[in-house]
Formats: sequence, structure tokens, C-alpha cells
Amino acid sequence: MADDLQAKREEARRALEGEDRQKQRSAQADQMLVRRREAGLAMESTERRQRRETAENLLRQKQVQIETEQAKLHASVVNEKLEKEKAEQAIRREAEVAKEDLATRLTKIHESQTTIEQIKQGQVRLNSLRTLKTDLVQAVNEEKISLTRAAIQEQERGRRRREAERSAGWSAALMLVLILALVAGGGVIYWQRYRGQQPTTPAPTSLIDQTLIFAEQSRGLDTTNWSPREFRHQAQTALELAASQPAGRLENISFTTAGQPLRSGDWFKKAEIGPIIKSGNYLGNKFMYGLASGPTAAGFLFFETDLYEQAFSTLLGWEKNMPDDLDDFLILKATSTPPLPDPIVFRDKVIRNIDTRHLTTTAGQTIMLYAFLDRRHIVITSNESLFAEIVSRFHNRPQ
Repeated sequence: MADDLQAKREEARRALEGEDRQKQRSAQADQMLVRRREAGLAMESTERRQRRETAENLLRQKQVQIETEQAKLHASVVNEKLEKEKAEQAIRREAEVAKEDLATRLTKIHESQTTIEQIKQGQVRLNSLRTLKTDLVQAVNEEKISLTRAAIQEQERGRRRREAERSAGWSAALMLVLILALVAGGGVIYWQRYRGQQPTTPAPTSLIDQTLIFAEQSRGLDTTNWSPREFRHQAQTALELAASQPAGRLENISFTTAGQPLRSGDWFKKAEIGPIIKSGNYLGNKFMYGLASGPTAAGFLFFETDLYEQAFSTLLGWEKNMPDDLDDFLILKATSTPPLPDPIVFRDKVIRNIDTRHLTTTAGQTIMLYAFLDRRHIVITSNESLFAEIVSRFHNRPQ
């Protein structure tokens, strides 16, 4: 009861004092506590002071340790959250890419079905096969000439064509006889004049021609003591040299080791390209590594396969690592190297009526592409214009 009365008196006194008086009393009380603490510190012994300071230091160290652990825990939580968000974004991007690819394929299927329906309904007119009979009927209908006159004209054209062929045959035979006569005469003169004066040496064994398409230039590189790193360095050097040459030319690089040409399987082993080494039994013998000259110099690989299905499966599985494995051989890094997209996804693209697998940056710049020109020949390059040129030369090559 007495304590309650004392508390009520204290509250009444504080109410009568006002705010300024209460602040003054609080400041006086704080000063009193500081003085009492200072007096206690002055009267304590040296041993007691040391124990107190040691306890305070331990307390501060423990507080610092707790704060450090809390900061580490917070950073770990933040990093885990960021990693989770990145993983979710990657999954969403892959899903979007797959969705776009599926939509593109469905659109192509729909367009094909529409074209087929139009053909069935007769809305699209297909040109018939051109034959001599159809040409004759067209001439009669369009030029308003009789069948007899058309037949006479056709016989006259046939006679002139046979005479031209006969004349060309005689000219070619006469030219061949003259050339053989000149060669034989030169051989006789050389044998009579130089026999016994020149030592006979066997002709050097030439490298087997591995060129799959026409190239304006060709040179050889000996890779006998090259490591994979040196192999890639020499490829970049060749690309830099090609960049200083006039544009519009192709150069074939023939690689040899110990005097023997590198086949396709040997080339991929030299470059240490894993997927091809592990399943390279489908590769054919012919192989070509070439360069396109000019400021936009680029390289290309052109090789054969004996097993189409196995080659196609291997290339699909190699797509994610293909840019890192081949960039030194196909892309001139002295100019600028396009950034790789994340994730690496090759898409279908038709170039020169050929289905290709195409990798581009987010801005649409070509990084790498590959295609089967038929069920046997494979091309890998980093330049779309170069690919079109390769296709043109491949179709126009001598059979």
C-alpha cells in the first residue's frame, strides 16, 4: 500500500514538474550514474579491472563473430536465391526456344498441307515435263504453222546439228594428232640431246588430291610435331593471312604428318575433338579444310560420311560443344568474336534450298552452321555467304 502511494506521489510530482524539468532530472540522473561508474572504476583493484576488461573483450569478440556469421548466412541465402532464379530463367528460355521451334515446324507443316490441298483441288498449276512432242505441239499452236512445216524445220535442225558435230569431231581429231606429233618430236629431240647427261631420279610422290570443290589456291602444312594447341594457333595464323588477301578466293589447306596426308579422322584426332574421335568410324576418306579470303575471312570443313544416320546423330549431340571446339579453325579472332548465346541452341534454316542447322547471337549474327549437302557430304562453317559459295561450287563441280 505504501509503495502504491509513493508511486502515485512520484507520478503527481512529474506531472507538476513539466517536460523541461523532467529532461533536467533525467540528465542529472545520467550524470550521477556516470560519476558512480567512474568512482567504482577508480576504486577497483588492478586484478579486478583486468578481469573486467578481459570479459568485455571476449564479449565484443563474440558479438563480432555472431555478426560475421549472420552476414555469411545472409550472403549464402542471397546467392542461393540468385542461383535458383538463374536456373528458373534458363528453364524458361529453353522452354521458349523449344516452343518457338515447335511453332515454326507446325507452320511449315501447315503450309505444306495447304499447298498439297491446293494441288489436289487444281488451284496450283504444275508444269508438265517438256518433251519434243510438247514443243512441237506448242510451236503449231503458238506460231500457227503446219505439222508438215514443223517436221521439216525439225529435220533441218537435226541435219545442221549432225554436221556441226561431225565437223567438231574432225577438228578435235586433227588437233589431237598435231599435239601427239609435237610431243613425240620433242621427246625424241630431248632423248637424243640429253641422254646420259642427266641422272634419272624418281618423281616425288604427290599428295592424294583431297579437294572436294574447286579452290583458287592450295598449299600444304606439315603437322608432324604439332600439339593440339599449336594446331589451333597455326589455323588462326592461316586465317589472318587469308584476311590480308583479295576477297572472293578459296584456299585449300592440305595437312600432312610424316609425309602422309591427314584423313578426316586423323584431322579430328589432331584437333582433339572428342565426339568425332569417339564415333568417327562413319567418316569417309576425303576431307577438305579451306579458307575464304578477304576482310571477312572464315574457314570451313568439308568431309564425307559413309553412314548418314550415325553422322547426323553425332552432329546433333555435338552442337553444344561445336562452337568451342571449332572456333579457332573457322572464326578469325583478331577482328571480333561474336558472344555465344546462353543456352546454345541450333535452329533449322533453309539456305540455297538446303536445310541447315544454324547458330546465331541474340542480335541475329551468324556464329556457326552445318548441313548435309546430300546423304554423303557435310559442310561446317561460320559464314552464311561462304556456305552459299560452297554449295554453288559443289553443284558445279566436274562429275
